Amino acid sequence: MRTNDVRLGISGDIHKLASIARAFRQEKDHPFSNIHHFSLGLRPWEVLDEALIDFLKKQNITLSAHPTDINFSGRLNITELKLLSKTLKPWPVLYIEEDMGLWRTGKLFLGAHQLNPVMNKTSLHKTKLNIVDASEILELPITVENPPIYYEAGNIDFWDYYLDLCTFSNSQMAFDIGHYIGYCKSQNQSPVYSLPFHDLCNLIRTVHISGIKSWRWNGIAVWLDQHADEFKTPSLTLLKTAVERSCNISNILLEMEGASASAEANNIERVSTLLSEHLYHE
Repeated sequence: MRTNDVRLGISGDIHKLASIARAFRQEKDHPFSNIHHFSLGLRPWEVLDEALIDFLKKQNITLSAHPTDINFSGRLNITELKLLSKTLKPWPVLYIEEDMGLWRTGKLFLGAHQLNPVMNKTSLHKTKLNIVDASEILELPITVENPPIYYEAGNIDFWDYYLDLCTFSNSQMAFDIGHYIGYCKSQNQSPVYSLPFHDLCNLIRTVHISGIKSWRWNGIAVWLDQHADEFKTPSLTLLKTAVERSCNISNILLEMEGASASAEANNIERVSTLLSEHLYHE
């Protein structure tokens, strides 16, 4: 892996992207100067500021879109997909990324109470077809993100599920480290801070990293993918392994919604240092 080809990215909404644009204009040494990718979270009906397109192009910042309303594991809303396609058409979006599972029921957004994908053959088949259909409507490639799974439903192995899903739908994977650590905890195992030698590693296009909180509640292990916190060593260790073992990662996405300016600066510095000093260069 040529780590100098891996971009650092930040996730957020249109207001966060605008704040990054202001930081670039006002402060030459701002930590955001190391950011060269942005994952834009949006709803299908949002109106985007076209003035930011020039900023992205001028600063050579790549863009992905992360809509929060696509139910790949359920029934697609074709009307909203067509609206989203129209919304994104003028924007330089490289790909769509979306969590698996159900995130909306009717007009109700489920948020932290989303329903995770069922890892069985029936659900897998439906999800495959949904991804293909959505990609054709949006006219963009899709990366599928492992969601914050609190349990395992179904009889298909985690890695086998995503390998089959990506292979059939001609998509790639957005590997979320915090979500994966939570998945490992849900199996009553010590968190797994290494990736298996698996074909799926080469299908990982982006790696997401965030802060994590862990505690015990009435004797039960609880964890939270906490975007506002600073990154911790276990997550950085898994990030290092993911980048080393994968050949096609285009960006590392720093999920820091709600973080303080100092936490953002520290996180950017830690990941930048990891890339420049501890990973292999070719």
